[in-house]
Amino acid sequence: EILRTVKGVQEETSLEYVALSGGEPLLRRDFPEIVAGLMRLNLHPIVITNGVLLSESVLLRLPQGIHFEITLLGPTASLHDRLAGRHVFERVIRNMARVERFGSQLTVAFVATRFNALHVGETAELAIALGATSLMFNRVNLTQRLRPLARKLVPSREMLRESLHRLEGVVRKYGVGAVCSVPIPPCIVEVSEYPSIR
Repeated sequence: EILRTVKGVQEETSLEYVALSGGEPLLRRDFPEIVAGLMRLNLHPIVITNGVLLSESVLLRLPQGIHFEITLLGPTASLHDRLAGRHVFERVIRNMARVERFGSQLTVAFVATRFNALHVGETAELAIALGATSLMFNRVNLTQRLRPLARKLVPSREMLRESLHRLEGVVRKYGVGAVCSVPIPPCIVEVSEYPSIR
């Protein structure tokens, strides 16, 4: 069903990339077959995952050449796990380190909150050490459920500016790509002040 739908879209457009997300896409038992089918259609799959389930056995069942986008919320287990809501940091790190070895690419997404915004530099350096070739900076987006926690979660303007300044330094030092993938309104922070971050 999924592949038939994608093939129909591909016939009508210039489709090249297909992002697979969820929830958690790796929960699907047929996930390796879906990815292989997309690649047979000459499409480039981008798998958006928290990285917890991306074990060696899963990677062995997937074709090479996939682009994984994995969220890393901090450079330490205590910070990442606090924001993730469970103890997963060690598994995520171990699984991220496998991506390049299995012939795929890694992008690391950082979601900036009041708790971790000023740790973006160390988080980005850890991501690069684990094989990340690009970085994504996202300011936390509040769902309806999280809206009452806005004052506790949303970083201040000053924190965002400092966070982007630190990320800019890492990007320049290591020459990796970085994007601000969740737009920040210019009245809060003018992202163009950080030319290495698109």
